[in-house]
Amino acid sequence: MPEYKNLNTDGFVRIKEITDFSSKIMIENLEVSFFKLKHGNLQDIAYIFDDGKIKVGFSGDCTHTLELDKFVEKADVLYLECCDFMTNSKHLGYDRFIEYVKNNNDKTFFAIHCENEIYNNANKLGINVAKAGQINEYNILNNELTPNI
Repeated sequence: MPEYKNLNTDGFVRIKEITDFSSKIMIENLEVSFFKLKHGNLQDIAYIFDDGKIKVGFSGDCTHTLELDKFVEKADVLYLECCDFMTNSKHLGYDRFIEYVKNNNDKTFFAIHCENEIYNNANKLGINVAKAGQINEYNILNNELTPNI
């Protein structure tokens, strides 16, 4: 078994256990809120980062729940799982993802954690797929989200 030296992470990493999902934390000028989601029998956590101008949410691996509905309601831009065509107990599918898109035309959605069939047919399916390394800029004055690749 390898030996591990104690590593001082002061100034690098601060770990905070989330026990109260109604609480929020501040990271510099970002307010971070949390949502307890489900991935089968496992718990998943979604995050919303709010800089006072725009709220950006990241879902991670999850299926449809009422808490996911609340998460979508509170964010302006969402990076939301769209794993396959049909939602199952572990993964949100295109069937639910597209409902969110159609019912929330004031929000911007990006599909993440997509199977190849979804990823390769995103244009035909009418969805935006977040690409690895993609940077998106939000223009507050024009209320536009601009993907930069």
